[in-house]
Amino acid sequence: MKQTILKHQSMGVDGKFLLRSIQNDNLPALDLLVRECIQNSLDASLSENPGNKVKVDFIIKNCDCRPLNKIFEGITGELNRRYREGNVDFIAVKDTHTTGLTGPLRECDVTEAGQFGNLRKLVYEFGQCQENAGKGGSWGIGKTVCFRVGIGIVLYYSRIRLEDGSYQERLAAALVENASAPHTLMTYQERSGAPTGICWWGSADPDDGTSMPVTNEKEIHPVIDIFGIPPYEGEETGTCIIIPYIDKYKLLKNADPEFEKHGEKLESIVKLIAQRWYFPRLQNKEYLFGCWLDFRVNGMPVKQSETCQFFKEMQTLYNLSAKKIKNSQFVLPDGINSDDITLRNEFSNESKAGIVVWKQVTAAGLNMTPPENTLAPYILINKPDEDVALGNPAIIAYCRHAGMIIDYEVRSAWTQGIPAQPEGTYLLAFFQPNGNNILKDETITLDEYLRSSENADHHSWEDRNNDNKVRRIIEKIIRQIPKKITTALAKDDGSKERNNNKGLQRILGKRFLPPSGYGKRPGGTHGRSPAGGTREPSAREILLNVSDPVFGDHYVQTGYQLFLKKGTQKALIYIKVHTSSSAMNASEWEQYFGKPFPVTMISCTAVCGQQTVPVVLKNASDGTAVYGAELDLSTCSQTGRLHIEGQIRFQYHDEAVSISILAQKR
Repeated sequence: MKQTILKHQSMGVDGKFLLRSIQNDNLPALDLLVRECIQNSLDASLSENPGNKVKVDFIIKNCDCRPLNKIFEGITGELNRRYREGNVDFIAVKDTHTTGLTGPLRECDVTEAGQFGNLRKLVYEFGQCQENAGKGGSWGIGKTVCFRVGIGIVLYYSRIRLEDGSYQERLAAALVENASAPHTLMTYQERSGAPTGICWWGSADPDDGTSMPVTNEKEIHPVIDIFGIPPYEGEETGTCIIIPYIDKYKLLKNADPEFEKHGEKLESIVKLIAQRWYFPRLQNKEYLFGCWLDFRVNGMPVKQSETCQFFKEMQTLYNLSAKKIKNSQFVLPDGINSDDITLRNEFSNESKAGIVVWKQVTAAGLNMTPPENTLAPYILINKPDEDVALGNPAIIAYCRHAGMIIDYEVRSAWTQGIPAQPEGTYLLAFFQPNGNNILKDETITLDEYLRSSENADHHSWEDRNNDNKVRRIIEKIIRQIPKKITTALAKDDGSKERNNNKGLQRILGKRFLPPSGYGKRPGGTHGRSPAGGTREPSAREILLNVSDPVFGDHYVQTGYQLFLKKGTQKALIYIKVHTSSSAMNASEWEQYFGKPFPVTMISCTAVCGQQTVPVVLKNASDGTAVYGAELDLSTCSQTGRLHIEGQIRFQYHDEAVSISILAQKR
């Protein structure tokens, strides 16, 4: 195929910029690739009707490097130096029941803004957005992950149906690399001007010399035959993206640092990743918002025996939440709990923003016990570093109608205040937005609002300015979810026989002071609201509302709400121990009694809106106990008074003391 090198131009992009455009260092490259390729395929489905399917096949094989190197005019010599003989590994993603790479072949045929078509958006353009409602993609830069998986070369093979009913095949290739890096593929090519690190292979437009795909099947079929990929035939249409020269070991190590310990292969990890991000649509014929996903690896569908029980449970929660959104009278089965998330004055028809559905499951119920010995949920969702020593934190997943999981929330504002589950028990939850609800004073749906709130990697929701107006819909949703679940759990706990040491609970409950409303005013006196209640502070004061304690095996936990004056940079939450005559802080206790402070703060979390607040635990002077936590509020972007929420865990070293929790500005 003929090479066309992108020349430097004013306001243009280069390879280094494209490779950094997603700016997601939290997800492994393989996760990003699976998310992007599957979503592109689903967005190009021939039919949106429920019951239909899109088939996506991840092909992971190898091929002879010698005929492969010859394809890429201009860099064949460099490829021959790197890959002299033998086989090289590749990943191909082939979909069917999709439209294929439709649209203009030539750059000069694009005469209207936004009319680039699938072909030019994917292969030749950058940042051309997916504008059709209900689709997963939006920014037009997620595709750049394909260039990060191998050595920067990607081939695109497609078959489309033309307007006259005939079919056309298309083949093109592209290279994106950091031109400033040493030993690039295009290092030894002649050029004029600054290098961009971007080129294409295909045909040259006879009119202006710009690159365009090859459409001659006699030229296309020998190329895809190198990879052993059969051409589309009959009435088939679709797209196949091929990424050659991959490093399987590097991809495995990046996706799972302990893959050798887990006995994983690239094929099995791809199956796991597909479940992780697409369980709402994966082999799910009950999916209500479009076609379901028929996912395969090397032509073989993911078997029920290969599907993790955790993702089966999550798919059940998803299906039930979707049915409940469609029909509020739908009755959930026993053991499944739900609650509506409602917002005032945000929608033009009904106040429901969505529904959260959850259940508690055991380790045995997730097949974590012998003989299956399935990995823990936190490893399956790529959050292996979660500290479960003090209990299993709740897991909340969420997505739009597009069906790609945005993220799993474990320790964030989404789960703030939800009690950790005891060893062997897990709380799983799913939030389903009421996506068809129309925003008040606007014409867009909630689903489109959430789509516009996502970054290019589609890995979070965040309220954005719209004509200098922030609606804070997402912030309000996130605040309600943990409160709904926590309230329901408290009611359930009240109706069940407790296994905890009730005597210890009564002793510590009396010593834990106050139940709420205890804070420190700027003048130095302490203010307190009625027990069990909360109140908002005046513009000047500091107020700390503390919830009732929850008792674990070796700790006590409480939630809190802290209100502070706008502009406060730092705050300290700290413990005082009560004696017969006064309440003492850590330094006073140590000075008076000459022994360690009898209570240790184990941990403290803090969230301001949707922002995680940095927290530094403060040790007593002798270093034997942690008496408090300093909150860095300098990055909080809340307008008006600051409202911080969090969880505190502490441990008694002397059961004969009672404590107060207080707050002050620093």
